[in-house]
Amino acid sequence: MSPADSQLYQKMRSCNDHYGAMLRFMENLYHDLPKLSPLVVRESMRTLDQMQDQARRLDSELRQLVQQTGLEALPEDLLSVRRRLLDEVQKSNSLLVDLLEGKIVLIESELRRNRQGQTAMNGYRQRSAGGGQLVRVNF
Repeated sequence: MSPADSQLYQKMRSCNDHYGAMLRFMENLYHDLPKLSPLVVRESMRTLDQMQDQARRLDSELRQLVQQTGLEALPEDLLSVRRRLLDEVQKSNSLLVDLLEGKIVLIESELRRNRQGQTAMNGYRQRSAGGGQLVRVNF
């Protein structure tokens, strides 16, 4: 194996590893999304954006190496893994988008009702050493 082929193999392996990590992150986010707060969802989306940016950089580097070495140098075993990972990332992305859109619709509905005065916070229980006491909140 020539040095260029070896470099291509290593770059493809690192791309596949990154896509695998991104896929696991997306799957975990999909399963945890219904119980996450909007702040945590926003942070998770930022993390996912950073992971996607890193994937773009790695893909760009891989593309440059392929242009230097030629397509015949691509390792078939890693190429099939890459295809599978990209398909799974695409499916997970689609599921995440659907779930996020549903969450957005629920939040919009709740905000609309709040603006119309249909729901309001009447009070909540404050936990303290002396027990719970009802605290009234006025808007």
